[in-house]
Amino acid sequence: MPPNILFIGATGHIGAAVLDALLTAHPDLSIHAIIRSIADAEDLKDTYQTITTSVGDLSNLPLLESAASKAEIVINTAPDVGNTPSLTALLTGLVSSAGTPKFYLHTSGAARIWSPPESTHTWSDLDTAPLPTTTMHAAEDTLVQSFTSRHPNLHTAIISPTFVLGVSPSTRHKTPIIFPYLWAVLKDIGLFTVGGSGGENGTGVADTGKLAGLYVRLVENALKGNVDEGVWGWYWGNTWDGTFIEFLAMVKSVLEDVEEKGDEGSEVLERVVGGGEIADISVEKAIELMVKNMGGEEMYCRHIAEGFGLAMKVGADRARKVLGYDMAGLDGFGEAVRAMEGV
Repeated sequence: MPPNILFIGATGHIGAAVLDALLTAHPDLSIHAIIRSIADAEDLKDTYQTITTSVGDLSNLPLLESAASKAEIVINTAPDVGNTPSLTALLTGLVSSAGTPKFYLHTSGAARIWSPPESTHTWSDLDTAPLPTTTMHAAEDTLVQSFTSRHPNLHTAIISPTFVLGVSPSTRHKTPIIFPYLWAVLKDIGLFTVGGSGGENGTGVADTGKLAGLYVRLVENALKGNVDEGVWGWYWGNTWDGTFIEFLAMVKSVLEDVEEKGDEGSEVLERVVGGGEIADISVEKAIELMVKNMGGEEMYCRHIAEGFGLAMKVGADRARKVLGYDMAGLDGFGEAVRAMEGV
């Protein structure tokens, strides 16, 4: 009988892509998902007949711990920042039965190593150098690593994606989470850079489908009971490297193709394709436009706006060298841009 798998975050952009890829590759897996609403739980069971669900959220700590205690593998793609109680509950439940190997896949984020825009350093996930300890995701990552060091039967992989861009089966988050924030600025400004970076800040992008494939390969290792320390560790989720201005050039290229085909796009298409010089704006201006044009929460708008102007250079070396999985490529990028334009 296949091991029991607990899935947290199955309706999100990353989670829905991971769940779909996993059940496409292994349709007989026994997966239990904790879902926030009855409607979403029913939709999920209608799509995947083999899945079971419980209704609850990250604040329901007894539910999380109880569900994890029945699992051999826990996949967590839910937001981690500020959710250490839920992480503690999941990990406590998972390691509650000693002896048999247990596996935990944790989703972090590359904001952990955001650096000044002029930085040229590339962080490899095979590098043993310590990561910053006071940045976003640090507390949550450290908690996971602490549990791992105290429980020899617990084997964890921390997957830390860069900007996730692609399309997802998620009914709630089909397009990338950062795209509405990007579109909110493009709508008023056109092409832009942030904070005097000139757009030369190194930027990483993770294709949604390629990222989901990484989770599948890690679960496959767990299903085999592979406890090799080389497999379980830190993974940067990154499929493309360039600069922020090169990233915007890719967006513009897709929008030009939309215009050439005669599809009617939005104000963003008009601004980007027909616009003039690239504007350099402050973080505060970017936040103002995000709040105005999409009604985003100021705290998260600040996080995204700062990220557009900082360096994020990582090397997804462990996936390639240890798992034999090449993450390079942006298969879903064009579709995601077109989906934002409604075409």
